[in-house]
Amino acid sequence: EQWYQRRVAITAGVFMCSLLVVFFLVGLIIFTFDPSDNCGPFQQHSSFIDPLNVMIDKTGSFKTLILDNLKLTSLIVVLTVLTIIIIYYFYSLAEARNLTIFSLREQIKVEKRKKYRLRLCFDTTA
Repeated sequence: EQWYQRRVAITAGVFMCSLLVVFFLVGLIIFTFDPSDNCGPFQQHSSFIDPLNVMIDKTGSFKTLILDNLKLTSLIVVLTVLTIIIIYYFYSLAEARNLTIFSLREQIKVEKRKKYRLRLCFDTTA
């Protein structure tokens, strides 16, 4: 394993952690803080999520079907497993591409050596 591969892995890990922190903070702001009373698009609502609740209330019985299904533990487990499978697929795809890149680099090195030897052969015979 090359030093730059470790560095890239560390950088990717730091990036993912920073994204997690940012998404957590945005979620915290959306679900806990109250909007301003005298300015902004949410001034007549009690929370940032309130317009979404109003829109859901207008949909009627379709809303209860969706929300009841979202509350099911089995649906959450299936979505979690599906997400993990998708992440694993893209991770293995990236690993396969990295292996291909490594193989191609090795092949280029071998071809350079062959070219150098051929050049030496032709130079000595000429």
